[in-house]
Amino acid sequence: MKPYISRLHGPCNQLHINRIHDTLNKSLSEYPRTYVRRIDLRIPDEVYEQYRDDSTLITRFMESLKAQIKQTQKRKRSEGKRVHPCNVRYVWSREFGEVKGKKHYHIALMLNNDAYYSTGTYCPVGNVYIHNLALMIMEAWIRALNLHTQLDYQRHYRSVHFVREGSIMLDTNSKTFELNYAQIFQHLEYTAKLYSKSHVDGKRNFGCSQY
Repeated sequence: MKPYISRLHGPCNQLHINRIHDTLNKSLSEYPRTYVRRIDLRIPDEVYEQYRDDSTLITRFMESLKAQIKQTQKRKRSEGKRVHPCNVRYVWSREFGEVKGKKHYHIALMLNNDAYYSTGTYCPVGNVYIHNLALMIMEAWIRALNLHTQLDYQRHYRSVHFVREGSIMLDTNSKTFELNYAQIFQHLEYTAKLYSKSHVDGKRNFGCSQY
């Protein structure tokens, strides 16, 4: 199969491009208003060797994030607040840096826009972090790395990067839907690009939610 050629990212894996389309369309089918958010995840140097060959990091990250969202919804219901359903879909890719050759991950999250329409601030207000989607994402990553047991664990929040212009709300009923879809898909193509992938260790470089 010939590679898919992205205008921004060059040759991409066509099968992965197909899976991205499928995952995004499944989200839009369930949630006609879907919020898409791209993030990058890096492993802090101090624990890199411990997790260099760990192929379960993204699974643990997603399990933690979904558990936090579920708990937040449960709390809001107990407070008498309206809660919208929110199945979290995602695509991810593993890549290796040019300089140090260290692995990192690119992820695109897809959520019900009626439940989450932005990540909110990922910077502390004073010395306190606001409980929002951004905080749950950062917490999920450091928990996947088992760094939340450290007293100064919040310093590791910076290992999560919220990609600039990597978020959008897709509304299937909007007149600009096709334009917005094409716009965000250019960001999602990044996870399917062939460049900076490695197959030496036999581990997967790409994955997505299965529902």
